[in-house]
Amino acid sequence: MRQEKLIDGAAFGNYPYPSIDAAQLGFARVWEKVMILLAFFFAPGAGVTAIDRARSPAAEGAAGLARQPNSDK
Repeated sequence: MRQEKLIDGAAFGNYPYPSIDAAQLGFARVWEKVMILLAFFFAPGAGVTAIDRARSPAAEGAAGLARQPNSDK
């Protein structure tokens, strides 16, 4: 959410969504909702990133699981 929308809403009383209507809910409640929404997007993204990094070849090499180079050449 763009901060300008909250500033415009505070100045003109016109909020694009009822969930960010600071005049009705108060700024503390609006920021609480923003942080909850951020957590719902950030947590799965962080989880997927952690899984991806754990499964990457670089992580396997660090754990000693990478294939050894062919010494027959």
